[in-house]
Amino acid sequence: MVRCDVDPGDPAHVGGYLGNGEVVWLLARLPAEIKIAEDDVVEPYMLFTNSHDGSIAVDFRLTTVRVVCQNTLSLALHRRKGSEVFKRAHQGSYSSLEAEADAFFKFSIECVTALGKEFQAMSNFPLPGASLSEFIQKVVPLPSLPGLRRRRRRKGSTKPESKT
Repeated sequence: MVRCDVDPGDPAHVGGYLGNGEVVWLLARLPAEIKIAEDDVVEPYMLFTNSHDGSIAVDFRLTTVRVVCQNTLSLALHRRKGSEVFKRAHQGSYSSLEAEADAFFKFSIECVTALGKEFQAMSNFPLPGASLSEFIQKVVPLPSLPGLRRRRRRKGSTKPESKT
C-alpha cells in the first residue's frame, strides 16, 4: 500500500482513478518551478500511478503535463523513451519501496534544478533572425518535395529526365 497524506499546503495538485478504481493517479506539483524568463514558467509535476488489481506497477515520474483525465494521463505516461521513471512491481517490502521512492524524489528535484539552469542559459543566448532560421533548419529541416527535386534536376541538366 502506498499512502498519500494530503494536508493543507501540500503540493498535491489533482488525483483521480480510471474505471472502477482499478488504476489510481495523483499529480503533485514539485516545490521548484522552472523560470526561464519573467513570463515563461514551466511547472514540473511528480506523477504517481498505481493499480489495485496488479495490472500496472507502482510508477513515479517527472512530467510537465498537467494530468486531468485519461487522455492527459496517457500522454504523461508515454511521453518519451529514456525519461527518468521510478517503477516497481507489486512485491517486496513497503519500507524498501519507500526509501527508493524518496531517493528518486530527491534525484528528480536535482534534475528539475539542473534543467532550469540549462533553460535559463539558453534563454540568455541571443539568436538574431538569420541565425535563428539557420538553427531551425538544422534542428528541424523542412522535407524536400519529390516534385521540387525533379524540377531542380531538370533546370541544372541538359539530359531529359526519365520517368520511372
